[in-house]
Amino acid sequence: MMRASGPTDRILCILNDVLGVSTGIPMTTAAPEGKVKVLWDDGEFVLSRVRHSADRGPTLLVRPGAVHPAAASNARLEHAHALRDDLAAARAARPLELIDRRGELTLRLEDPGAQVLATLLGKPWEVGPFLRVAAGVAGAVSRLHRRGLAYKDVKPSNVLVEGIALLKLLASQAAISLENAQLYTDLREAQAYLAEAQRLSATGSFGWRPASGEVVWSEETHRIFALDPATKPTVEFALTRAHPEDRDRLQALIGRAAREARDWDLEYRLLMPDGAVKHLHVVAQAVYDAATRDTEYVGAVMDVTAAKESRQALEKAYAEIQALKDRLQHENIVLREEIDKTSMFEEIVGTSVPLRTVLSHVSKVAPTDSTVLITGETGTGKELVARAIHKRSPRSSRAFVSVNCAAIPSSLIASELFGHEKGAFTGAVQRRHGRFELADGGTIFLDEVGELPAETQMTLLRVLQEREFERVGGSVPIRVNVRVIAATNRDLEAAVADGTFRADLFYRLNVFPLEIPALRDRRTDILLLVEYFTHRYGARMGKKIRGISKETANLLQSYDWPGNIRELQNVIERAVIVSDSDSLSIDERWLSRRPVSAPKGAGPSVPTLATHEKDAIEAALRESRGRVSGPFGAAARLGVRSSTLESKIKALKIDKQRFKSP
Repeated sequence: MMRASGPTDRILCILNDVLGVSTGIPMTTAAPEGKVKVLWDDGEFVLSRVRHSADRGPTLLVRPGAVHPAAASNARLEHAHALRDDLAAARAARPLELIDRRGELTLRLEDPGAQVLATLLGKPWEVGPFLRVAAGVAGAVSRLHRRGLAYKDVKPSNVLVEGIALLKLLASQAAISLENAQLYTDLREAQAYLAEAQRLSATGSFGWRPASGEVVWSEETHRIFALDPATKPTVEFALTRAHPEDRDRLQALIGRAAREARDWDLEYRLLMPDGAVKHLHVVAQAVYDAATRDTEYVGAVMDVTAAKESRQALEKAYAEIQALKDRLQHENIVLREEIDKTSMFEEIVGTSVPLRTVLSHVSKVAPTDSTVLITGETGTGKELVARAIHKRSPRSSRAFVSVNCAAIPSSLIASELFGHEKGAFTGAVQRRHGRFELADGGTIFLDEVGELPAETQMTLLRVLQEREFERVGGSVPIRVNVRVIAATNRDLEAAVADGTFRADLFYRLNVFPLEIPALRDRRTDILLLVEYFTHRYGARMGKKIRGISKETANLLQSYDWPGNIRELQNVIERAVIVSDSDSLSIDERWLSRRPVSAPKGAGPSVPTLATHEKDAIEAALRESRGRVSGPFGAAARLGVRSSTLESKIKALKIDKQRFKSP
């Protein structure tokens, strides 16, 4: 019962269909006493006023109108009685008790003193009283709405008024209807805005009660899971949609959430019926309901597939950029190394018959992919010939990578040639591409290939045979398309016979041999080379040198040039530096401290360097008992490579067998 007070009027409402059902309703079988007056009978309920003795005020009785009332009628009375603790006395005619007489319920309430509105229908009313009562009715109903109570059944039969007409009730109900319509419109607009926001952000919402298993999804969540909105979602359905690799993890989280009321945050994948994969980010908050003592999870489901794919694409692009950057950096290092090296000359200079023979062979082998082995003394221009082969080959637009095998420690040569993985050895802080990878598609030049250690020779043989290798510390085969050109100043056939160079590798390298003649074998080219180097260094130093004297020319042509073209290049550069005129002159002391031409058959008056070398090697072999390699071998005692020592032993014709212990 709800009562609204205006300036002069009071209204009493008997509320039906209120929210909630109360239990433990107090009942009595005692019959009411006093004089009873029926105020209204609408067929479902009878409203009566009971006037008691002088010491008790009147009360109102509400009972079902039927002899055998329906269960719904009794329930409505029970609902009204359950409100007795929720109604304020200043604004309500509070229920007093619920009387049970052989199954017929009667609700007894306070009597504010008024009459039923329906009895006043059809009578004229003044505007003033009408407005005052209308305002009171509207205020009362508004308070019902704010308290969350139902007011849809407010009608003339359950409203008591004093001095009011039907127009007042109609105005009140019209105001309520307008308010309801506005609230419904606002709610629909809010729902529409929320649905659109979820669609645009690909974020759905959900609710889950682990105790009952009830799951509620928003429209966007149905769309994310590709589930018909008319189909009720379940936890089992969500698990079937999970990617097989993520299903166990999701099921474990659901089980933990059912046992423990705890917020959770999860990323996992959906496997859609068409095979597509979606990436989801799910955030849930545990909400504890003190009334039911149950936990409900309320959360959001975000479809982050686009963001995930974009991130993966960016990471892939970054990795590719990083790889290209690393490759470019390594290529730049190689290029800087090549630029920093002072080439013997930019192009091949000479017209001698031995040189023309070499160039003829170069023109024939260059268009092929055959492996070339270039032999010759130090300083004869083996790398220059290798570059000439590359420039005239189909690979000329790709990299030419040069490696001096003798200049790299044996412990690092494999890493230098084939690269290494991060952590492969101490100091390997990141992956490094080897020279073979940098030369992929181009040409690699292995200078002083005869100095390669045995284990590296085996890896190189595999590259030549199968065109693949593995980085140091790696297990993934890497295929390369590289042309190999090797060079050496050693006698590889003698090294094979001596066991310091693999025979199978030698035959793989010696597909097309090229022997570069020494400068003393092409003396007619010396003056051409002198002119070339003089012009080159003169332009670099800002000097104009017009020629050389006849004495200087004869001196240069008569010298044997043991250092070949490299020695000639150094002598000419030195001469240009010290030259003060336009004529180039050479100091004879620069060429050799020995006579240019020693008499045949005349031996040196003092021990030669070869004699000292032979003595030192024989002493080391004697101490190591003829053993060359190993930590206690002769090579370790002399501080040289075992392959180098073997070559020296061969050249000096030392019989190492005579030093071995019997």
